[in-house]
Amino acid sequence: MDDMKVGKCACGDIEFGFTGEPINTYFCCCLECQKISGSDKILLNAIPVTNFKQLKGSPSTYSRLGKSGNKVTNYFCSNCGLVLYARPHAVEFYGVPVVRLENPEKYQPKMAIHTANVPSWSTLPEGIKCFAGTPHG
Repeated sequence: MDDMKVGKCACGDIEFGFTGEPINTYFCCCLECQKISGSDKILLNAIPVTNFKQLKGSPSTYSRLGKSGNKVTNYFCSNCGLVLYARPHAVEFYGVPVVRLENPEKYQPKMAIHTANVPSWSTLPEGIKCFAGTPHG
């Protein structure tokens, strides 16, 4: 059995984990991720819903409709305010910010999505696939 990879909020009230490996590791440059992260992009691991587990505490939630019209739920700590992960309901995974995990250096970006929103001063790593919106297929 795979070891549990663990993530948590800044104050430690909320912990979550997953087994196995991410489906993908990618930069999301959508406007919502920019607002949530306070940056031009956020590096996320796509973790299958079946591999994800809430380990400690109960996060608060905020739901919205994505550009596609599908629901997206953000999970955050009501004490420290840190957004922990998101669940885009159109797919069967959680988007987990790599920096929330114990060993973030382990994960390297393979692609970038919603690059149409990248500010002119931003840079992306060379050699990764870039998609103006959400890739399909």
